Amino acid sequence: AKCVDIADVAPMIRRQIEMNMAIAEEGVKNDYGASIGKIIYNGGNCSLRDKARALAAAGSETSDDSMRAHALLGYDSMLAEMAPDDTAQLQKRVSVLEAGLASMTHINYRLPVLEHYAQAAVAYGNAAGDPAYLEKAISAYTEITQSGFATLTEWLNLAVCHQSIGQYQKAKDALLSVETRYSDRYELFMRLAFVEVDLQYEKKADERDYSRFKIYAGKAIH
Repeated sequence: AKCVDIADVAPMIRRQIEMNMAIAEEGVKNDYGASIGKIIYNGGNCSLRDKARALAAAGSETSDDSMRAHALLGYDSMLAEMAPDDTAQLQKRVSVLEAGLASMTHINYRLPVLEHYAQAAVAYGNAAGDPAYLEKAISAYTEITQSGFATLTEWLNLAVCHQSIGQYQKAKDALLSVETRYSDRYELFMRLAFVEVDLQYEKKADERDYSRFKIYAGKAIH
């Protein structure tokens, strides 16, 4: 048979709905899996739309890093697309990703989540003028670069974060650590040139030496 009288199965469906709702409500109150649902729910202090998302997430909490990473990245991408410049949403993205990373250990699944986390932290830090969030991004990019799977992009992002909060020598050191590996990439030397300008500007006028800037700029151009 391909059809059924809804009245015949209504009690079973109702019971299933009640059980799923009970699981979801428990999930937004207590810690299960990555606690994504609980984080989104925030004690009920969220929009109706977010409550629906929270209950859906809480009903399927898992301790599996692969599934948690997929859920975190999906939710973060949705928030980023809906309101890319909204400060409150940016802060929420950071909080959700940070909580998810706290219980995620598998490096293969941590890396893409760390990337999203760092980008959200930079965006919020810049929007709110809060350097503490750039420090969060630095921690994330440092973990990525130390994993052995980083590309030049992550190294450049790490340097930019250091540079943004006045840590010019750390920015330079990070870039120089991969100079040999990326000796043919103009982006590396262009960033080194910018950092060198900042380093020299911190010195007294009669102590400034722009010879390294000329070298880096020359490599970037050629």
